[in-house]
Amino acid sequence: MKIPVNVRVNSVICQDNQKEEIVTVSDGEMEVTDDGITVYYMESPVDEDVDVPVCMTFKKNAVTNRWDCQIKKTGLIQSDMLFMEGELTTSVYETPMGSIVFDILSKEVDLIEIPGRTDIRLEYVLLAGGEVISEAVVTIVVLAA
Repeated sequence: MKIPVNVRVNSVICQDNQKEEIVTVSDGEMEVTDDGITVYYMESPVDEDVDVPVCMTFKKNAVTNRWDCQIKKTGLIQSDMLFMEGELTTSVYETPMGSIVFDILSKEVDLIEIPGRTDIRLEYVLLAGGEVISEAVVTIVVLAA
C-alpha cells in the first residue's frame, strides 16, 4: 500500500573545484514491502520546465546485508542508476542528443527508518572514462504526510 509522503532532497555536488548545493521539496508516495522501500516523487530540474518522475527503490543486499539503491528517472532525460556501497556500477543517461555512459562509485548507501520518517544518505563519485567528473552527497528525508 502506498502512503503519501513529503520528500526533501539535499544534494551537495563538488565539480571542477566548485561546490553547489541544491534543495528540492516535493510530495510523493512511499511503498513498504517485505524486501524494501520504494519512494515515488517528481523532481524539478533547475534548467527544465518539466518535472521528472523518480522511482527510488531500496533493498537489502542478500550477500552484504547492506542497502542497495536503484534510482530510475523517466521523461525527456532517462536514467537507471544503481548504488551499491563499495561497488562500481555503470549507468546510462538517455538524452535527446544521445546516450551518456558513466560509472558510479558508491562510498555510502544508508537508510534509517524511524516512525513517520525515513532518512537516506548516498555518497558517491561519478566517473567517465576513469576520470572523476564529480563527487556528491545526497541526503533525502521522507516524511509521512
